[in-house]
Amino acid sequence: MSEKFELANLETLDAVEVFTSGAIDSIIADIKAEVARHEPDLSTDKGRKAIASLAANVAKAKVRLDGAGKDLVHDWKEQAKAVDTVRKALRDELDEIKVQARKPLTEWEEEQQRIKDQERIDAENELARLKLQAEILQAEIEAHAEDAIRTQAIEQEKVAEEQRKQQEELDRQKAEIDAQKQKLIDDEKDRLQAEVDRIAEEKRIKEQEEHNRIVAEKRKKEEEERIEKAKQDAIADEKKRQEEADALELAEKLKREENKRIRTRTHNQIAEALFSNGIQSDYAKQVVDLIADGKIPKVSITY
Repeated sequence: MSEKFELANLETLDAVEVFTSGAIDSIIADIKAEVARHEPDLSTDKGRKAIASLAANVAKAKVRLDGAGKDLVHDWKEQAKAVDTVRKALRDELDEIKVQARKPLTEWEEEQQRIKDQERIDAENELARLKLQAEILQAEIEAHAEDAIRTQAIEQEKVAEEQRKQQEELDRQKAEIDAQKQKLIDDEKDRLQAEVDRIAEEKRIKEQEEHNRIVAEKRKKEEEERIEKAKQDAIADEKKRQEEADALELAEKLKREENKRIRTRTHNQIAEALFSNGIQSDYAKQVVDLIADGKIPKVSITY
């Protein structure tokens, strides 16, 4: 590469053609060929200076080519700025013209959108109102249902409590009747036992007296005593039988009378309990009589 080549070729090149048409490749090839043709001579000062000059020329070629490209880019940038300024003004002006041209349609569309928005808002408000009414109605229904459930529960509790009280009263009355009945039975047993013991003791005394009398008479006369003894034994046996029969009859009579008293008292107590629970007195007595006569199935009276 020579100084003549640098001045005559690089500075007269069209930068646009070099950097846009591929001419740069040809220039680089020429520089490579120039370097290849150079025969370096390191033995002399002239030869070494020639090598340094060749390298300096390559560096200058790089600076000039790069500077040409840089200048070209700078020009392009300046032109691009001017174009961009015009483009921006063009866009702004045409946008304004477009807005003015479309204004009637835009205003109509905005009005249509406002109408749609208002209709949507009205629909949403109506939906919210209906939803609120539904929620209020649902709340009222639930409140009524809860009130009905609470009222029913209270009534059920009252009925259960009343039934419990009635059952307690019936249990108490039954226990009281059972206790009274047992006491009467025990008292009657004690009385009957005392009566039996008394009769037995009287009998024993009489028998002992009779025995003593018989023994005394026997001492008078053996035959008479034998006959008399047989007679007296017969009399005593008959008397004993009669006394036992009388005692048994008396005991049975007393027992019948006591059972009748217990039955009457028990019937009266049950009739009074039925009367206190709202059944008329006459009907209550009839119910007790029917139960006592076994005319009401699965119901009986324990005396």
